[in-house]
Amino acid sequence: MTDILIIGGGTAGCVLARRLTDNSDLSVSLIEAGRDSDLPEVRNPRRWLELPKSAVDWGYRTTPQKNTAGREHPMPRGLLLGGSGSINAMAHVRGHPSDFDSWVEMGCRGWGYQDLLPYFRRSESSSFSSPRFHGESGPLHLIQPVPPHPITQCYLQAVEDLGYQAIPEHNAASMAGPTLNTLTIKDGERFSVYDAYLRPVRSRPNLEVIDQCLVDKLLFDQVNRCRGVSVVRSGQVWEIWADVAVVLCAGTVGSPQILMRSGIGCSAKLESIDIPVLADSPKVGENLHDHLLGAGNVYLSKRKVPTSAYQHSESLFYAGSQNDKEAPEKVVACVSLPVVSEMFEAPEVGDAYTLLYGFTSPRSRG
Repeated sequence: MTDILIIGGGTAGCVLARRLTDNSDLSVSLIEAGRDSDLPEVRNPRRWLELPKSAVDWGYRTTPQKNTAGREHPMPRGLLLGGSGSINAMAHVRGHPSDFDSWVEMGCRGWGYQDLLPYFRRSESSSFSSPRFHGESGPLHLIQPVPPHPITQCYLQAVEDLGYQAIPEHNAASMAGPTLNTLTIKDGERFSVYDAYLRPVRSRPNLEVIDQCLVDKLLFDQVNRCRGVSVVRSGQVWEIWADVAVVLCAGTVGSPQILMRSGIGCSAKLESIDIPVLADSPKVGENLHDHLLGAGNVYLSKRKVPTSAYQHSESLFYAGSQNDKEAPEKVVACVSLPVVSEMFEAPEVGDAYTLLYGFTSPRSRG
């Protein structure tokens, strides 16, 4: 028995475990389906492209997409402590202020950009930007790639030559314009939220991390209050109970999966797969937002492309907004590697570079 049970050791779970165990009177158990991975390909920023479809990826795929010739697309999600933040490209982009302010317009008071900015600043340690936008002593270490890759420098200059004004970074006064990426890298290694928040406190006596443990469903008492979980670990089914609270933060895909297996979701869908309905909540598992990057325009280089000192993608260019109050519509990333979809054969590393493109606010829903 524990006081607080946290389901999911991703970004939210790592922060919650750290902050809750700051109170030594609380006992906290964190359940993670993956493991504490110190694999070289996780630690090395240049090897992050090896992580999708690996043992630290859940391996989700989309349904066939009619607008991409019926193809299914991989949807990587991190299966390890730190979650998807431990397998991503380490770019640190908060989002446009209007993204948060729209939550307030929908009734989520206290979640606007100005409400959240003090917490963003508290979480970060940044030496390259204005303290108005960033903290100087937070746990999450931020850098910019200095000096940037030669391809990155040429790309940024080319965008400026097209008439776009350069900006200092993506997380300050303006988001639109060419600039270097902000990266979560420290001492040449990936520095995820797990590294920033959870790893330093793993030895706390009031913290238990239960890894390689898959949560099947939530358990409820007689008044339908969630009090625990049913889990599968090493082929055995176990029940874990909490005295105070159960916090579900298993990710965009994992959280609705667990809710639906627990009987919370669209009653018709649950009944069709013989799951007893606890609460008819039709929106659970619906309204997925995601923005895809096109697999890119690949350009052959007349000379060998040097190896990146960081993570191959050292800049992003957001564009398409009429002013700073509007969120950009498009993003273009410069990658110092050849990046193609499964429909093409990639040139050899060192022979080409890529411009990836995407739409930041697609209207499609899953």
